[in-house]
Amino acid sequence: IIRGMRQGAAQYLNEEQSSIKRDLASISKDLLFLLVILLSLLMSYVKSMKKYRWIYLVIVLLVFGIYTGKVLSLKLLYGWLSNGIAWETNWQSTLLLLMALSMPLLKRPKFYCNYLCPMGAFQELINKISPSKKRNIQLKSSPLSLGEIYLALILVSLVLGFQFELSYLEPFMVFLYKVAGTVLFVFAAVIAILSFFFNKPWCAVCPTGCLINKVHNK
Repeated sequence: IIRGMRQGAAQYLNEEQSSIKRDLASISKDLLFLLVILLSLLMSYVKSMKKYRWIYLVIVLLVFGIYTGKVLSLKLLYGWLSNGIAWETNWQSTLLLLMALSMPLLKRPKFYCNYLCPMGAFQELINKISPSKKRNIQLKSSPLSLGEIYLALILVSLVLGFQFELSYLEPFMVFLYKVAGTVLFVFAAVIAILSFFFNKPWCAVCPTGCLINKVHNK
């Protein structure tokens, strides 16, 4: 009986300590997320902060991309449209969307793409270290951009009832490296290679960025 009580107490204490550790990790993650949000506003409005932009890009990549995994994507937005916004359990992504839609009204166009997107930070960092001259990827003599064409194809496919995994149409899941597959790592590697020669190549195609900017422009 005594041995059983000791084992039960030890198990309870271990579970309680694990719960406390999880709570502390969650709180620290949330605080770090909010600090980066604040830092993004400072980077946007304080001109003297621009000389530290490369440090800021590394922070966005590590915090939003790898540590918290908070990034806007078609899969997330489609899920919200289908099931509603789960702002209570995912307030971080909800805040990102609100900032993406509201900051352009405060004369900060493409705020999410330029300041909060980890894939944008990833490409810009490679742009900065690459010695080659960067060119923009765009369609010549076409009224539509690559992003608009890609977004239109995806939306038409969804309307016609085609079922496919939206997360594989964008490279954002690669930041969740523990669950990302080989295809996504190849996807990210191609973007990295292109970033040595082109200015943010994925941003020219990104359907999520295109959708956010189109919503605001309209």
